[in-house]
Amino acid sequence: MRSSRSTSSSSTLNAFATEWIAKMFYRIGYHIGRQPTAYLVACLLITALIACGNIYAKESSSTKDFVPTDAQSLVEIREAERFFGVDGGQIFRINVLAFAADNGSLTRTDVALQLIDFVETSTGEIRIFDDTIRYSNNNADGDDFDSNDEDDSGVFLLDDKMNFFLSTSDQKLNGTMNRSKTMDDTLAIERLSSSSFHTFRDFCEPYCDTNAALTIALKASIVGRDPLEYPISHVFGTEINIANNVFNIDFNETTGYIDSFRKAMLVYLLVLPPGDNSFGLKWEQALNLNAKNYEKLKLMIWSNALLEREAKEVAKRTAPSIIITIALLGAFFVLTSFREEPIQSKPWESLCEMVIPLLGLVTTFGMLSFLGIQYQSILVATLFLVLAVCTDDGFIMLRAWDSALHGEPGLMKVKNSCIDLANVGHLCELISVERRTAIMLKTSGPAITITTLTNALSFSIGIFSRTPAIQTFCLYTTVAVLACFVYQVILYSAILAFSAHRENSRRRAFLCCFRSDKPKRRQWIVELNKFYNRLVDMWVNVVVWKYTKWILSVALIAYWCTSVYGMTKMRYDLTADKLALPDSEFIVYQREQDQAWTEMQLLTVLVTKPGNLLKGSEMRKLKNLLDDFENASFSYGHSSTLFWLPSYMDFIAEISDGFTYTELPDFLDTAGFKHWRPLLRLNETACINNQPECIQEYAFMTGFTSVTHFYDRVPLLNEWRQIASKYADLGILPYNDVNAFVDLSAKTRSTVLSSALASFVCISIACFIVIPHLTTVFIAVLTVISINIGVFGFLALIGVDLDPLSMASLLMAVGFSVDYTAHIGYHYCRIDTNVSRVLITN
Repeated sequence: MRSSRSTSSSSTLNAFATEWIAKMFYRIGYHIGRQPTAYLVACLLITALIACGNIYAKESSSTKDFVPTDAQSLVEIREAERFFGVDGGQIFRINVLAFAADNGSLTRTDVALQLIDFVETSTGEIRIFDDTIRYSNNNADGDDFDSNDEDDSGVFLLDDKMNFFLSTSDQKLNGTMNRSKTMDDTLAIERLSSSSFHTFRDFCEPYCDTNAALTIALKASIVGRDPLEYPISHVFGTEINIANNVFNIDFNETTGYIDSFRKAMLVYLLVLPPGDNSFGLKWEQALNLNAKNYEKLKLMIWSNALLEREAKEVAKRTAPSIIITIALLGAFFVLTSFREEPIQSKPWESLCEMVIPLLGLVTTFGMLSFLGIQYQSILVATLFLVLAVCTDDGFIMLRAWDSALHGEPGLMKVKNSCIDLANVGHLCELISVERRTAIMLKTSGPAITITTLTNALSFSIGIFSRTPAIQTFCLYTTVAVLACFVYQVILYSAILAFSAHRENSRRRAFLCCFRSDKPKRRQWIVELNKFYNRLVDMWVNVVVWKYTKWILSVALIAYWCTSVYGMTKMRYDLTADKLALPDSEFIVYQREQDQAWTEMQLLTVLVTKPGNLLKGSEMRKLKNLLDDFENASFSYGHSSTLFWLPSYMDFIAEISDGFTYTELPDFLDTAGFKHWRPLLRLNETACINNQPECIQEYAFMTGFTSVTHFYDRVPLLNEWRQIASKYADLGILPYNDVNAFVDLSAKTRSTVLSSALASFVCISIACFIVIPHLTTVFIAVLTVISINIGVFGFLALIGVDLDPLSMASLLMAVGFSVDYTAHIGYHYCRIDTNVSRVLITN
C-alpha cells in the first residue's frame, strides 16, 4: 500500500509538472503568434548587441589547460620554478633534435663543427630588434638590393615584429666552418631606425648553459683528447652528464667508450615575463631561419608555441567539415520539409533552422568573451553538438506545427476553409495563427525542454571539473545549448508564425511571391509516406513479437560483457600528437623524441629542507635517499646521478677530514665546479660561520629509461612520491617536465566516472520532472547508462585512449544518448496501449 501510494503521489507530481510546463509553453506560443515581428526583431537586436562581446575573444592554446588544477605536479612545477629563479615568470621551451643530413654520425668533424656553430650562433649572435631591419650581402659595387626582390641575392626584409642579426666568424675551433652559401657570405645590416636589441642570454638565466655538455662533448670528439663515457663523462677536467643530450649511441665493444652518436637534443629555456612571450616567438622564428643555413644538419624544432599552432591548425582544418555538415543537414532538412500539399512545405523555414545554432554560438562566444573567459581550439566540437541538438528540436517543432493545423484528424486548414485530403471540398473553420503557434509549443515544448535540460546538465557537470580545458569546453557548450533553446522557442516560433500567414494566404513554399490557388498533392510524397508507414508497422510487429525480448536479452548481455571488457582495456593517456594533424612534422618530431626518451630521461629531485649535514645521521639519511631514487623502477642507476656533494667532498679532501660549509662559496667560484651553482642555494654569511643555514635548498638529478607514455609513468611517479614522503622532513619534491601530464593520465579515469555518474543523476531528475511515469524514467536512465557503457567500451577496443579530448566527446555522448530515450519515453507514456505506444514513438 505504501509503495503504491508513493508511486501514485510521484505520478501526480509528474503530471502536475508536465501540465504546468505545457500551459507555460502555450502562453508563450500564443504571445509569439500574436506579435511575431516584435519577437523576431527583438531577438536579432539582442543578438547583435551581445555579439559585440566577440571583440574581446581570446584563444588559449596552453597545454597546461589540460592539467587538473589539483594535480600534485603543479605544486612541484611551482617549487621548481621558484628554486631555479623563475618564480613569477614563465618558461618558454624550445627543443631541437639534430641529425646529420645523411643520418650518419654527428661526431664527424665537419658535422660536429656545424652543430657547435649552430648552438653558439643561436645563443650568442641572434639579436631581436623591435623595428624593421634590412639585410643585404656585401657586393663589389656596394649596392643595396630591394627588400622585395626574390632573386638569389640573399636579401630579405623581415617582418617589423621579428628581426635578428647574425654576425659571423670564419674560424671555429681552429677549423673552417663548412656553412651553406648564405652563411659563407658576410651579412651587412642597414638599420632603418635606431633601437636596442635583446639576445638569448638576456632571458635565459639560470638555463643559459643547458647545452654546454653537448658542445663540450663535440669539441672533445674533434680534439680526440678525452674519451666519452656514458652517461657521465670527464672532459677537460669537468664532469658532464651527456645522457640528456646524445642518443642513438654506438659503443666501442672493447673499451665501452662512445664511438659515435647519431642523434642530439638541444634544449633552450627562456624565462619570460608572465603573459608576454613575444620575445620567445620572435627568437623561435629566428632560430628556424638560422637552422636552414646548415647543409650538413637536419634540425627539427619544437616548442610550446609550435604545439599551440598545431592545435589551431587542427581547428582550421575542421572548418571545411563544419561547412559540409551544415550543407548536408540543410539539404536533409529541406528535403524532409516537403509535404503532400505544396504550400505546407517549408524549405525556407528549414534553412532558417540552420541559422539558429550559428546565432547561439555567436551569442555564447560574445557573452563569455565579454566576461573574459578564454576558449580552446577543441570548442570546434561544440558547433557539431549544437547543430545536432538544434536540428533535432527543429524536426520536433515542425512535426508539432503540422499536427497543430488539424482541428480534426486528417484535416488541413486553409484560409476560411479546410480541406479533407481524402475528400476535397469539406469545409471547416480556420485555426488562428496565435492558437496554432500556442498548440505547437504546447506539444513540442516539453520534448525540446527535456532535450535541452539533459544536454545542459550533462555538460554543466564538467564545469566543476578540475581540468581547465574541460571546464571551458563544458561552460561554452552548456551556454550554447541554453542559448539555442531560447532561439528555438522564440525566434523559430516567430518564423513559423510567419509561415502560417503565408499558408493562410495560399502563397507558394519556394516562390513566396506567387499564390497557389489550386490545392494539389505531391504523389511521390504520398507513396513515400505509405512506404514509411509499412516499414514502421513491420518494425512494431517485430518489437511486440513474443520472442523478441529473449533475443534482445541475449544480445544485450553479450553487448554489456563486451563493453565492460573494453572498459577494462581503456588507457588513460594524453600524448601531444593528439593535438596535431596526422601529416604534421610535429608527429615525426614526437616519434623521434619518444624513441630518444626510451634511452634516457632525467629526474630532478629538489631538497627544500636540507637539514644539518654536519651530523652523520643526516649524511646517512641523504645517502639512503640517493639509493632509493637510484634503485627505483626504470632507474639507470648511480652512474646517471648528477650530485654536487661528491665533487665538493673531493674539493675539500685536502683541507678537511669531513663535511664543512665554509668552502662552499669558493667551490662554486672555482672554474671546474661553476656548473653546480644552479643546483645550490646558499646563504654565504652562514657558510662562513659553518652553520647549517648555509644551504637553503639544493637539487640533484638521476636518470631513468624505457618509459615514454604517460600512463606507463603513473606507477613510477607514485613510487617517486612515496620515496619523497618517506623523507618528508627533508622536503623532497621529484620533478620532471611531463609530471603534469602523468597526473592527468592518473586522474582522467576518476574524473570521467564522477562526471558521468553526476550526469546520470541530473538526467534522472530531468526525466523525472518531464516524464510522468517512474518506470519509463527508470528505463530511460538505464538505457542511457547502457549506451554509454557501449561507447566507452567499444572506443577502447578500437584503440581510443581516454584523455581530455575524448572525455569531451564522451560527455557529448552522454547528452546525445538521452535525446532518443527521453523523447521515446516521453511519448510512450502518453499513449494507452502497447502497440499504439510503439507505433506513435516510431
